[in-house]
Amino acid sequence: MEKRNIGALAVTAAALFLAFYAAPAWGQDTGSIKMVRWNGIGGVSLSDAKNNSHYLNDAPDQTSDITSFTGLGDNRDEGYLVRIRGYLVPSTTGSYTFYVEADDQGELWLSTSSDPAGRVKICENTNFMQTGTSSSISLTAGTRYYIEAFGKAN
Repeated sequence: MEKRNIGALAVTAAALFLAFYAAPAWGQDTGSIKMVRWNGIGGVSLSDAKNNSHYLNDAPDQTSDITSFTGLGDNRDEGYLVRIRGYLVPSTTGSYTFYVEADDQGELWLSTSSDPAGRVKICENTNFMQTGTSSSISLTAGTRYYIEAFGKAN
């Protein structure tokens, strides 16, 4: 299946740290989503990073509202963890396939509602710049879905 951008969650450059796609395209999104970043996170795996005391105990080193998953990092940055979370509201009812690509590891979580407690991991990549693909997921137009992503650069 062809990867397509989903409006505000568009991805353009190969130098990106974290890339997310969904197909079919949603069209023009108008909101933003919260991105937080912890620097100085050592280790190799995403699970190690999520157990790092800096992530667990400290405020993020960077916080921003982003309107695109473009430009979250580049190939020169290493040793950090990014978490992105917010809500998706598709404009079209249909079956969607999600993709995650990260330098070096990434996960994408989605809830069947706006409740973060209902989130499940829908795809991941565990190797440098490989693409993780979800199964087909049915979404309803106008429904708010909680989404969360993690990315780790070694």
